[in-house]
Amino acid sequence: MEWDKLLMWFVEANEVHAETWGQMGGRSGSANGI
Repeated sequence: MEWDKLLMWFVEANEVHAETWGQMGGRSGSANGI
């Protein structure tokens, strides 16, 4: 497995979840919103 690609995917997915939780007003859940 190419860990660099996996890491980039994880970072991008985490950013999307953070934005989603932020819009919903659930910033407290952004850390474990995966």
